[in-house]
Amino acid sequence: MIICPSILEKKTEDYFKIIKKLRPYFDYFQIDIADGQYVENKTATIDDFIKKAFNYQSLIKDLYFDFHLMVKNYPHEIKKLESLKKILKVKNIFIHFDLIKKNSFKFYKTIGLVLNPQDQVGDLASRVDLNLINSVQIMSVIPGAQGNPFIENSLNKIEQLRLLGYRNKIFLDGGINEKTLPVILKEKFLPDVLCPGSYFTKTKSEKETEKKVNQFYFLLKKFS
Repeated sequence: MIICPSILEKKTEDYFKIIKKLRPYFDYFQIDIADGQYVENKTATIDDFIKKAFNYQSLIKDLYFDFHLMVKNYPHEIKKLESLKKILKVKNIFIHFDLIKKNSFKFYKTIGLVLNPQDQVGDLASRVDLNLINSVQIMSVIPGAQGNPFIENSLNKIEQLRLLGYRNKIFLDGGINEKTLPVILKEKFLPDVLCPGSYFTKTKSEKETEKKVNQFYFLLKKFS
């Protein structure tokens, strides 16, 4: 199982501070971008992230990134990310399923879909050919802010997707910590990628960060 910490910050500089903090333990990160319209919370913009990224090339050059776009105007933001590919390894760009329901949408190999807690797998399967979706990210919290409570029944969507024949990667994002990890791992069908957020990003010292990383991997091994 792959661990990909998600980072959601209001200030652009803080994204890179957290990447630097967690870089000794991880080489894969998910950057959360929120516009204050699709969700209430608002982060730094992609424009600001791109400008700063050119100043941190030595930090990010060997790392991999996903971008989770919690934004209404996702086509515009996806185009902006093209310029980042010169200096940054972008694996996936996630957009929300409920935003594409009423629009025609062309799938690309880097585009994944996000299912919010209220979204149903059956609705997704009836509207979109599952085989065209590069990856699916299941939100196990109400999206928009880190620290929202874990929604356990979101885990059922992993089983539903697999039983419908979906074979690409499934991500789980939201409320993942030392208490919810055993709950996740007891399920028959598991995600391919876990995206813990505040559990790692809000640590106050190197010692606390190391302790939490070690604890997480201990639990992952214990309950797998």
